[in-house]
Amino acid sequence: MISEKRRKFLFYFVNSLTILRIVLAFIVLGLIFSGYRRQAFVIFLIGVATDLLDGDLARRFKLVSKIGETLDSLADLFLVYGAVIPLFFLNEFTLLIKIGIIIATLLVFVSVLKHTIKNKKITLPGRRPSTTINSYFVYTNLALFIINSPFKYTMAYLTFFIIAITAIDYFTNQKK
Repeated sequence: MISEKRRKFLFYFVNSLTILRIVLAFIVLGLIFSGYRRQAFVIFLIGVATDLLDGDLARRFKLVSKIGETLDSLADLFLVYGAVIPLFFLNEFTLLIKIGIIIATLLVFVSVLKHTIKNKKITLPGRRPSTTINSYFVYTNLALFIINSPFKYTMAYLTFFIIAITAIDYFTNQKK
C-alpha cells in the first residue's frame, strides 16, 4: 500500500507526463516544419513513450481518473496532429493518404460530437482495445514519415486498413 502523499505525487506525475505529450507535439510540429526531421523523430518517440507510460502507471497504481482519461485522449490527438499537420502541408502524403486523414479526422469529430450530445457536455469516447491498436499503427506510420522511410507508404495503407476496421468496430458495437 502506498502512502497518500506518494499517491498524490504519482497522480500529478502521471498527469504531467500526459501534459508533456501536448508540449512535445508542438515541438514536433515546429521541428518538422523547420526541416529538423531526426530531432522531430526523437521527440515524437519520447511523446509515444509518455503515452505508454502514463496509462500504465495510472492503472498500476489505481490512479485512473476522468480528467486523466480526457487529458490522455487530447494529448494523443495533439501528438498525432503535431506530426500530421506539417507532413500534410509539406506534401509528404499522397492524395489518397490526405483523403484518408481527412476522413479519419471527420470520424473523430463525429465521435466527439456524438458523445457530447449524448452526455450534454464535451466528452471524448472511451478507449477500446481496437482503438489502442489503431493508435500504435498511426504512431509507427507517422514515425516512418518523419524519418522519410522507404516503407512509409506501405505502412500508411496498412494503417488505413486498421483504421477502417477500428471505425467499423466502433460504430457497429456502440452501446445504446
